[in-house]
Amino acid sequence: MIPSAFVTATHSSRWSLPNSSGSHNWQLCANSGCPGERVPERSSCFLHLGSEEQEQYLGAVARGQARLTLAGLRISGKIFSAILGAMPLAASSAASQRRPTVPAAASFHETEFLDCVDAQHITFESHCDFTKAIFHKGAIWNGSKFGSLNMQCARIEEQANFDNITVRNSATLDGLECNAFFQFVNGSVGGSLSFKYAKLAGIWTTHTVVQGNLDMSNADLHRKAVEAAGALARFDGTTIEGDATFTATKFPFETTFGGYADMNAAKFNGRVDFSESQFGTPEAGGRHLLQQLDLAKTSFNNCVFHGRVSFAGSVFAQRPDLSNIRVHSGPAHQPAAKDQNDARFPESNLDLSNVRLPQGATLRNIDVVGSMTISFSDLAGELEVSGIRVSDRLLITNTTFQYLPFDAKAGTIAIVRCQFAKGGVVGTSTNSLQIIESDARQPVSIVAEDGAERTFLTSLSRTNLENFTFVGLDFSRTSLTGSVNLEKIRIQGQFRFLRSPRFFGTGREAIFDEAVFRASRRIGWRWRRHASTNASRHDNPQAVAGSYRALRKNREDSKDEPGGADFYYGEMEMRRIAARTLSAEWGLLTAYWLISGYGLRAWRAVSALTLFVFAGGLALEAYGFRSTSPGGMDSALLFAQTSIGLARLPDNLTSAGSFLFIAGRIACPALLALAALAVRGRLKR
Repeated sequence: MIPSAFVTATHSSRWSLPNSSGSHNWQLCANSGCPGERVPERSSCFLHLGSEEQEQYLGAVARGQARLTLAGLRISGKIFSAILGAMPLAASSAASQRRPTVPAAASFHETEFLDCVDAQHITFESHCDFTKAIFHKGAIWNGSKFGSLNMQCARIEEQANFDNITVRNSATLDGLECNAFFQFVNGSVGGSLSFKYAKLAGIWTTHTVVQGNLDMSNADLHRKAVEAAGALARFDGTTIEGDATFTATKFPFETTFGGYADMNAAKFNGRVDFSESQFGTPEAGGRHLLQQLDLAKTSFNNCVFHGRVSFAGSVFAQRPDLSNIRVHSGPAHQPAAKDQNDARFPESNLDLSNVRLPQGATLRNIDVVGSMTISFSDLAGELEVSGIRVSDRLLITNTTFQYLPFDAKAGTIAIVRCQFAKGGVVGTSTNSLQIIESDARQPVSIVAEDGAERTFLTSLSRTNLENFTFVGLDFSRTSLTGSVNLEKIRIQGQFRFLRSPRFFGTGREAIFDEAVFRASRRIGWRWRRHASTNASRHDNPQAVAGSYRALRKNREDSKDEPGGADFYYGEMEMRRIAARTLSAEWGLLTAYWLISGYGLRAWRAVSALTLFVFAGGLALEAYGFRSTSPGGMDSALLFAQTSIGLARLPDNLTSAGSFLFIAGRIACPALLALAALAVRGRLKR
């Protein structure tokens, strides 16, 4: 008979987590000051029972007639081993030897395990409760089985090995604190698995199967006690049949869900929510793989990634929430702090290579401090990209877009091997824009955003420009050599080409390829400042001439012949430079350049005409008359008037004089015509 004085002596154990709380009451041991729970039908806890009573109690537990309770007690490894040794033995599926089985429920509420709990391949047939338990030397539960498992607010101070465990129903580890790496490899949970508000020094769940939901919301998987660059979380190969919740979860330096080594990717059959999660830390950066995942309804809203993250090869079956994502490159030393695993992680800070998105997907308000890569495979429908801000390089490659509204700001934007099937509007704010090996089947407008700094278009190599329209871009650094259908390019708004160097005035419009060619050949030293030191060398002046020819045709087809004059000048310059020195073509083009600037410099033609008239007048005075000549200025005036048909030939000419007048009647009208042609070329509308 239990004395009534002890019936009312109870201990109330309470625990609380944000948005949840719990309590457990038990009757205290009759021994004064003992916090332990009295065993069923006894007045004392297990430790204060006599030897015979302990044997009787454990026998009842072994037969399933009483629950096992060590709540509130401090248990040594020796005592715990003795308790398990009193349980019946059953064959273990993972080992040939027979191992203890606890047929009844077990309560280890607030139990302190003083030694390492090495309880491998133990079976708890019913519920096992470790709420607020403390494992001072760690716990090894490898291969053990539980009916259900509760470790809310428990604390594991050293090793934590839960590999190969089986939980028939649900496992609740909310608020668990573990100072060591938490291993949960190849486990099986028949219900849900919860780590809400857990604090772990890393976790490994590879090949674990959860039949219900996985909830790791507000978990901290990066304990500060662990070296920042050494913590990791491995979820590769994990299967979650229900929903997976990682809202506000703090992931460690290295986090992998798929794409690491030869491991299979994690499998999510329900909704996945990473909203407001943080990957890595500002102090150490990080590297994270979410590659080759098959995801249904997924949210990454307000996620923060430190270091580098890759979604390469992942498939989003339903429209994901990829908005308000921030990626920080981490500290300056982090990219150089490479180890043997670093090659498995992307070079870009945000890697969206070969990602598959459904129709109507959006990428909105993504901030990347570093670089970003976009490559979408089998893009089925329209995609909206807006509010992309990248501090370094944004690479968009190997993608066929449908109609694309696009708005991005980056240090450099490169569009490589892309097709625009239904056109679009690409708004850019960047220092350097490159479009390489791309094509548009419908009109696409590349627009420099209002208020942005000057946007330099630096390359159009092997790009079909037939359906491209460029608005407000700066072409002063654009390499046009190798582009296709350059004559069909459309340029609108305020734009700039290079201005050729000259001693006075603004010079003519020139393309960057000519500046690079001249600088590389040291032709025209004043061109060197227009070509960047790292620009690729152009060895073919004919190719540069072809670019000028295409631009001239483009202007002329647009009824802007004066606008095409400078491009004609550049074309002729490249033809002259390309011609073999002292050849007939070179001589003809050089003379054409000197006399009239290829028919575009009226002042040169007028100057040549003036010099020719004065020279002809002097020669006429010296050799042209049989008798007295009319005088120096009069001879020049007579020569000019006669050459253009305003005066008759004198009668007292020598043979030399006749030849001079013949030359004048050919040269003077020609020079006048070149001057008139130059004026017309500048004024024609």
